[in-house]
Amino acid sequence: MKKQLASMVIIAAMAVSGQAMSSDKGGNVPAEAQKFQQFLGHWRGDAEITETGKAPVPMKMKIDCQQASSGFAVLCHDTISNQLMTMTETDLMGFNPADGSYHWYAVTNTGETHDHLVEWISDNAFVARTTWQQGGVEMAESIAVTWSSPTAMEFRTVITAAGQEAMVFVGNLKK
Repeated sequence: MKKQLASMVIIAAMAVSGQAMSSDKGGNVPAEAQKFQQFLGHWRGDAEITETGKAPVPMKMKIDCQQASSGFAVLCHDTISNQLMTMTETDLMGFNPADGSYHWYAVTNTGETHDHLVEWISDNAFVARTTWQQGGVEMAESIAVTWSSPTAMEFRTVITAAGQEAMVFVGNLKK
């Protein structure tokens, strides 16, 4: 009984705290969190993956994005494919008001999981970066995304291994 009462008190406190936080913001999504909303919608286009020393591999790409967390985040489902393979990715992007940072969390169908820190270069462009260790090698990924219009997006991803370029992934998408 004491455990149930304690649980109910905690839940009630969280609910009141959540209401207070929500009313402090007036239910409005801050401008910082709205930046990622440029992703919203259905994007389609061509992409190309080039591993160092190899020929470029043409791909088709689609990204479907929707609001999440009442507009405080954007959730995207990506598919990159050709006749030989299909890669999928789920992305969650948002703004952390506690420290002013922007994040892009990505999980792929190969088990890759990354938290990219995002730096906005302008209202329509950002660079997302992450690093990790793979087999004792320092890996890094840098993704530059630019919207040339509300219906046109370009990206360039560069992955390095031990400081050397290992792969470049570029694409142009339209709504």
